[in-house]
Amino acid sequence: MTECFPELVAAGSAGNAETVRLLRECGLENRIHVRSLAAVIQRLEAERAAQKTAMQLGNTVEAETICLPYGRGGILAAVYLAAVMRKSGVEIRLRAVPVRPETIAVAEALGRNPYRMDTVGVLFLTAHSDSLVQRLRAAGIPAACIGRFVPGLDKCVVDKTER
Repeated sequence: MTECFPELVAAGSAGNAETVRLLRECGLENRIHVRSLAAVIQRLEAERAAQKTAMQLGNTVEAETICLPYGRGGILAAVYLAAVMRKSGVEIRLRAVPVRPETIAVAEALGRNPYRMDTVGVLFLTAHSDSLVQRLRAAGIPAACIGRFVPGLDKCVVDKTER
């Protein structure tokens, strides 16, 4: 890559795959109330189906953009594995990660971490995060620049000015 420490762009909301599964399997048993359950599941499934589109959009932004589809272990696992693969540190802003309110409701009700829930998404390593995020959002795909790689091997969660 032309830039030594690229930014991270997440496409797809955290926990989308596991939210669908949990709402179908145990939503009623655990009294998880979500308005328009069928519509929520349909939105989440459409988002999952958009993974291929997200990868195609990522490849049109810059030749050096790296697309990493991820799933099991969620966005935190994907970011960690990308940092290990690059042998560098990473700073991630959890508040920037796209996550749907329904996922937060399910995660809170069942004691799960929404950032570790199974997700059908794509993690992009790019020097052009703004244009990529704009293209993804224009296609209806939840996306945000969630962090960047940094020198060293530290993996930090950064929100606002706190480390």
